[in-house]
Amino acid sequence: MAIVTRILVALLGLTLSGCWTGDAYLTSRDAFAVIPDGRYKLDQEIPDELLTFKRQPDNSYVMTGPEQPWRLTLAQLASGRPNRFVVQAQMMSHGRTSPSGALYMLVDREPAGLRAYLLGCDGVAREAVEKSGGTIARDPNSAATCRFKDRRTLFEMLTRARPEEDRESFLLTRVGA
Repeated sequence: MAIVTRILVALLGLTLSGCWTGDAYLTSRDAFAVIPDGRYKLDQEIPDELLTFKRQPDNSYVMTGPEQPWRLTLAQLASGRPNRFVVQAQMMSHGRTSPSGALYMLVDREPAGLRAYLLGCDGVAREAVEKSGGTIARDPNSAATCRFKDRRTLFEMLTRARPEEDRESFLLTRVGA
């Protein structure tokens, strides 16, 4: 896909670490305003590519770049960490979210910006998905993808996740604040 998708691939680590997906379980009732409107860059080697975040009336965000927009819904995670949030990312087309579901990741709010953590489909997460009736998509060119069948299992795994201990992360910083 386009540039924004490549940035999300880098951000979410889809080709290296796999990802967590599922239906769009978060709604406007869950949405939490975390990101100030503005332009942001990743601490990765993606030259001159900026993302623009614009908060919507329901506290979700539209993230745009040079191409396809994404709708992001951030919700505070009951993990005992007040600065940890779950992000639900849905691709948009013609102003509407894609019916194909959502990608999930964790972010921590830090003084320097938002640190996004990659969530691999392995170990306990993979076992929980299989046990709850979800599916594991395997691709020989990338890591497995966990597709959670229900919100309860997804949020249980998100709450238990400690990605800062063993997962790659990316820092998203505001430009020209």
